[in-house]
Amino acid sequence: MRMLGNSSGASIEFSRFSAHFSCAKFQFNRLGAAKSAIAKTRNSNHDNPWYGFDASDWDGNATEDKVFLLSLGELVKYFGDSGDLRNKKGYDFDWGSEKYFPISNGPFLYDQYNSARIANYGNEGASWWWLRSPGYISSLAACVSYDGCVDVNGIDVSADSGGVRPALWIKL
Repeated sequence: MRMLGNSSGASIEFSRFSAHFSCAKFQFNRLGAAKSAIAKTRNSNHDNPWYGFDASDWDGNATEDKVFLLSLGELVKYFGDSGDLRNKKGYDFDWGSEKYFPISNGPFLYDQYNSARIANYGNEGASWWWLRSPGYISSLAACVSYDGCVDVNGIDVSADSGGVRPALWIKL
């Protein structure tokens, strides 16, 4: 997968997030014979559609992967599309009231599909999770918040919390 820069100027390659996959208890090696049913997928690493940044600024060349993270475009395709990403209908968060409010080009997508995007981790509750789309600047990657809201600005790629929701295609 592609490289992203972090705040220290070093690069982080998403394919090196094996520790995160392990932490999420995604046990690829335990799939045994079923591994052969996982299709190799050509992933385009497009611009962040919210900002129009060229993903090639972050070495966003197409990749071929068996296991990958969803992009912003794939997220709305498979988890529900309210049109807010396309129409740039954003929200921001008020920490005082702990509520989202609409604002032009706000950094969050907050819609009727939030509940479908929530990633629960057993009895530990919900966690935010990475997407492969670039964020607002090169040190950020877009993500989905613990409440299912999409953060198009992103989180610093050096963050060691959160999780991943591995995506893959199965050959039937």
